[in-house]
Amino acid sequence: MERIKRILINSYLNPFYLTKKYLYRGLKKIDSYPTGILLDIGCGIKPYKNLFKRVNKYIGIELPNTLSQSKVVDIYSDTLNLPFKDNTFDTILCTEVLEHVSEPKILFREATRVLKDQGTFVLSAPQVWGIHEEPNDFYRYTRYGLRYLAEQSGLEIINIFPTCGFWGMVGQRISSNIYNFYGKNKPTIFKVMVLVLCCICQIMFATLNYLQEDRGDTLDNILLAYKKKN
Repeated sequence: MERIKRILINSYLNPFYLTKKYLYRGLKKIDSYPTGILLDIGCGIKPYKNLFKRVNKYIGIELPNTLSQSKVVDIYSDTLNLPFKDNTFDTILCTEVLEHVSEPKILFREATRVLKDQGTFVLSAPQVWGIHEEPNDFYRYTRYGLRYLAEQSGLEIINIFPTCGFWGMVGQRISSNIYNFYGKNKPTIFKVMVLVLCCICQIMFATLNYLQEDRGDTLDNILLAYKKKN
């Protein structure tokens, strides 16, 4: 059953597969940048630990009582007051966390503080997504908002890019809403029918996104930056 579950999670039968697929694809594009000692802020189950081949030490930090119930967290702490000395890490990674942070400027400031000079900062944040993890869901971010936060913290932008385009965004929002409204907590037979519908929807819109490329509104933006040398 666990094997079947893993297969389903990594297929279009997962009603949230498009956002997972596009975010992984985006991080894969920049997988050569993270190096050395990496701090994953809001690490969850560390889904990207094996992606960055040049990282030799991977440390994950989470809030206590994290919703992911992860068993691979290294340190539990407030992300707005990181328990590390200045200039400790070669790389900072922060994926799909910023929308849940009440004071994003402080997170950027703290991440920059513990990052070494010339160190790499990688962050992803949603531009279009439904409310989740209430009541701790505060913001959505355009590329311009991320640029502002990064530059105000003393980071130099390398690139900011979308994970997908308009059709990928629409397909994911339709699929997730179909599941949440009609499949979640429903009897197994009915849920299977809904998952098949989500699968068809995601494949169709992924094809449209491929044909139009990553233009228009996006699900997420990925920020790649480095800390300026003092």
